[in-house]
Amino acid sequence: MSILEYLFPDQITSPESIKYNCIAWAAGDDKQWWEPDPMHMYYWPPLVPRICTLAAFIKAYESIGFVVCPDGTLEANFIKIALYADPYNNPTHAARLQPNGKWTSKCGDKEDIEHDLTQVCNPPFPYGNVVCFMKKPT
Repeated sequence: MSILEYLFPDQITSPESIKYNCIAWAAGDDKQWWEPDPMHMYYWPPLVPRICTLAAFIKAYESIGFVVCPDGTLEANFIKIALYADPYNNPTHAARLQPNGKWTSKCGDKEDIEHDLTQVCNPPFPYGNVVCFMKKPT
């Protein structure tokens, strides 16, 4: 039994996978790992700086149609995401709002889970707090 199966026994929504991460999953991409690595080993949207800053992550999502919005409440005809950061405002995680009002996350190379917005803000998760919401039309 994995740690996620133990912590979220009825909330696992996919098997483990190294193909994609939370940043990709929030964007709706389950085919490639998104990371702004300077060696170009992973996918990162073209023309977006390959630096690990909140501004760069926002630009990455803006490049696929997201805009910053005030909150993570359900809104008809929109996909919403939440960006998480550590106390120094370094991006650590992203989650996507589902039509049922729950959030979905890919936990590194582990499983996808369904959770409440702040359920991944506490140990054993190192994700920090939600620092930005974004949305795009469906």
